[in-house]
Parts: sequence; C-alpha cells; structure tokens
Amino acid sequence: MRTVRILILAVAATLLLAACGGASTSGRTAASPPPTETAPPAGPSQPAVSPTQSDISSAPSHGTTLDAPPDLIVASDAATSRRRPYTYCWSADGPGVCVDGQPTADDRVDVSGPLRLSLPVDDWTLTATRSTSLDDPDRLRVPLRTAGTGDWVVAEQLPAGRLLLEIAGRGPEGDAFWLVPVTMLDGP
Repeated sequence: MRTVRILILAVAATLLLAACGGASTSGRTAASPPPTETAPPAGPSQPAVSPTQSDISSAPSHGTTLDAPPDLIVASDAATSRRRPYTYCWSADGPGVCVDGQPTADDRVDVSGPLRLSLPVDDWTLTATRSTSLDDPDRLRVPLRTAGTGDWVVAEQLPAGRLLLEIAGRGPEGDAFWLVPVTMLDGP
C-alpha cells in the first residue's frame, strides 16, 4: 500500500513539473490565479511616456539575466507605453517560472500613425490578434512585419476606435502574453 502511495505522489509531481515546463502559448485559462509575490505584477507597467528611440534601445537585450520577460514597448506617433506580460513562462539563467495572471483593459494607449512594438530580447517571434472586448469571441489576426531585431510594425491600418490587442511572444527563454488596450485615433 505504501508503494502505491509513493508511486502516485511521484506521478503527480512529474505531471506538475511537466505542466509548468511544457506550457504552450495557448495555455491560459479563464480563471487563472493572480501572479505570485515573487513575480512582477501583471498588467500595464507604466503610464505612457514620450516616444523616443532611447526608450526602445536602452532596454536589456538577450544574454542579460532577467527573472521575467522584459516589458513590451508599444509606440506610435501619439504615445509610447511599456507593458508587462500578464501571463508567461520564463527560464533564462536558472530555474524557470510560470505566472498566470488576468488581462485587464486598463490604461489605453492613443495610437496615431504606424503602431510599433519592441521587445528587447533576441530570437523571439510575436503574433497579434485584435478584439473589441475581453469577452469578444471573434478575435482577428493582426499581421506584424519585422522591422529589425526585436522590432515589429503592425502591417495594416486598424479601424478607428477602441480595440484590444493581444500580443503573444515566444522565444528561447519561454513565452509571454501582453494585452494592449488602444484607441486608434485614425483609420478606416
């Protein structure tokens, strides 16, 4: 009987470790718990700042030891904002960590002109979808064009008005998701 209990505990521990290490970019749940104390808080990280090239180029690059994915920098002619991922699995130089948070549609970014995204790590890919609310089941793919290492540009004119952009990223260190509420000031 004792052997069966040990075997069950070993299997449960293995499944738990595999679940964290093998998280996929679609592994979010609707009722995810808030981030833990040791992880940075989920959601918007800072209010909008002036759009400058130094904001984008001064962030750490791949090879720097980070405990979590870096902020996603969202820039347009109207504003620049840094966003923390609300959900991620990250393993740089040491043990990995997975944090499941809830996306929030707070702190909108005004967008005029091209929308640029920057993630200061190497070898990552980004994909994007758009919707009108967190409950909207009709998410539309948003094409992104690579604009250099760690830089992307939204490759189509988005419609004017309030939108939610969900950015999914994947790279050697893991994966991450950012929610960027935007107000498109111009568009069809």
